[in-house]
Amino acid sequence: GGGTPDPDPDPTVTPTDPPPGDSGCTATWKATDNGWAGHFQGEVTVRNTGDSALNGWTVSWTYGGGQAFDGTPWNGVLSGQPPNVSVKNATYNGQLAPNATTSFGFNATGSIPNPAPTLTCTSP
Repeated sequence: GGGTPDPDPDPTVTPTDPPPGDSGCTATWKATDNGWAGHFQGEVTVRNTGDSALNGWTVSWTYGGGQAFDGTPWNGVLSGQPPNVSVKNATYNGQLAPNATTSFGFNATGSIPNPAPTLTCTSP
Protein backbone atom coordinates (compact mmCIF):
# COMPACT_ATOMS: atom_id res chain seq x y z
CA GLY A 1 0.00 0.00 0.00
CA GLY A 2 0.49 3.60 -0.46
CA GLY A 3 0.59 4.61 3.24
CA THR A 4 0.77 8.21 4.37
CA PRO A 5 3.97 10.19 4.09
CA ASP A 6 5.85 10.90 7.31
CA PRO A 7 5.16 14.39 8.68
CA ASP A 8 7.98 16.87 8.50
CA PRO A 9 10.09 15.95 11.55
CA ASP A 10 11.28 19.54 12.01
CA PRO A 11 8.41 21.94 11.24
CA THR A 12 9.14 25.63 11.12
CA VAL A 13 6.89 28.40 12.32
CA THR A 14 6.62 31.49 10.17
CA PRO A 15 6.40 34.60 12.34
CA THR A 16 3.46 36.87 11.67
CA ASP A 17 5.12 39.99 13.08
CA PRO A 18 8.51 41.27 12.03
CA PRO A 19 11.18 40.87 14.69
CA PRO A 20 11.73 43.94 16.85
CA GLY A 21 14.46 46.32 15.72
CA ASP A 22 17.81 46.44 17.40
CA SER A 23 18.06 48.96 20.18
CA GLY A 24 21.01 50.17 22.13
CA CYS A 25 22.94 53.21 23.16
CA THR A 26 26.42 54.50 23.79
CA ALA A 27 27.57 57.29 26.05
CA THR A 28 30.64 59.50 25.79
CA TRP A 29 32.18 61.65 28.51
CA LYS A 30 33.63 65.16 28.34
CA ALA A 31 34.90 67.09 31.36
CA THR A 32 36.22 70.61 31.83
CA ASP A 33 37.86 72.26 34.80
CA ASN A 34 36.25 75.71 34.40
CA GLY A 35 39.01 77.14 36.56
CA TRP A 36 37.42 76.30 39.91
CA ALA A 37 39.72 74.73 42.45
CA GLY A 38 38.42 71.32 43.46
CA HIS A 39 35.46 71.32 41.05
CA PHE A 40 34.79 70.29 37.49
CA GLN A 41 31.89 70.20 35.11
CA GLY A 42 31.01 67.13 33.05
CA GLU A 43 28.87 66.46 30.03
CA VAL A 44 27.72 63.06 28.79
CA THR A 45 26.30 62.51 25.31
CA VAL A 46 23.94 59.58 24.75
CA ARG A 47 23.49 58.18 21.22
CA ASN A 48 20.87 55.71 20.01
CA THR A 49 22.92 53.06 18.18
CA GLY A 50 19.92 50.92 17.23
CA ASP A 51 17.70 50.97 14.17
CA SER A 52 14.51 51.64 16.14
CA ALA A 53 13.43 54.34 18.57
CA LEU A 54 15.00 54.26 22.01
CA ASN A 55 12.49 54.66 24.83
CA GLY A 56 14.54 55.51 27.89
CA TRP A 57 18.20 55.22 28.84
CA THR A 58 20.44 54.99 31.88
CA VAL A 59 24.14 55.83 31.94
CA SER A 60 26.25 54.30 34.73
CA TRP A 61 29.87 54.65 35.75
CA THR A 62 32.20 54.28 38.70
CA TYR A 63 34.43 57.14 39.77
CA GLY A 64 38.02 56.29 40.62
CA GLY A 65 37.78 58.12 43.94
CA GLY A 66 37.44 61.57 45.42
CA GLN A 67 34.67 62.82 43.11
CA ALA A 68 31.08 63.60 44.09
CA PHE A 69 28.14 65.36 42.51
CA ASP A 70 27.78 69.01 43.48
CA GLY A 71 24.01 69.45 43.08
CA THR A 72 21.84 67.53 40.65
CA PRO A 73 22.52 66.84 36.96
CA TRP A 74 20.68 68.84 34.32
CA ASN A 75 18.77 66.96 31.58
CA GLY A 76 19.01 63.77 33.65
CA VAL A 77 17.91 62.23 36.95
CA LEU A 78 20.56 61.05 39.41
CA SER A 79 19.88 57.57 40.73
CA GLY A 80 23.15 56.70 42.45
CA GLN A 81 25.92 58.25 44.51
CA PRO A 82 29.66 58.15 43.89
CA PRO A 83 31.61 56.08 43.45
CA ASN A 84 28.79 54.19 41.63
CA VAL A 85 26.77 56.70 39.62
CA SER A 86 23.67 56.26 37.46
CA VAL A 87 21.83 58.99 35.59
CA LYS A 88 18.50 58.23 33.92
CA ASN A 89 16.82 60.24 31.20
CA ALA A 90 14.58 63.14 32.12
CA THR A 91 10.93 62.84 31.10
CA TYR A 92 11.52 64.98 28.01
CA ASN A 93 14.68 63.40 26.54
CA GLY A 94 14.20 59.64 26.89
CA GLN A 95 12.94 58.99 23.37
CA LEU A 96 15.64 59.05 20.72
CA ALA A 97 15.27 58.23 17.05
CA PRO A 98 17.95 56.01 15.48
CA ASN A 99 21.36 57.75 15.56
CA ALA A 100 19.92 60.71 17.51
CA THR A 101 21.74 62.13 20.54
CA THR A 102 20.94 63.94 23.75
CA SER A 103 23.17 65.02 26.58
CA PHE A 104 23.18 65.74 30.29
CA GLY A 105 25.59 67.69 32.41
CA PHE A 106 26.65 67.99 36.02
CA ASN A 107 28.91 69.81 38.43
CA ALA A 108 31.19 67.71 40.61
CA THR A 109 33.69 68.14 43.37
CA GLY A 110 37.16 66.67 43.22
CA SER A 111 39.55 66.57 40.30
CA ILE A 112 38.68 65.55 36.76
CA PRO A 113 38.97 61.75 36.62
CA ASN A 114 42.01 60.68 34.62
CA PRO A 115 41.56 58.38 32.89
CA ALA A 116 37.92 59.21 32.25
CA PRO A 117 35.53 56.63 33.70
CA THR A 118 34.13 53.90 31.49
CA LEU A 119 30.46 54.62 30.80
CA THR A 120 27.77 51.97 30.36
CA CYS A 121 24.56 52.92 28.59
CA THR A 122 21.52 50.68 28.88
CA SER A 123 18.00 50.99 27.57
CA PRO A 124 14.88 49.17 28.68
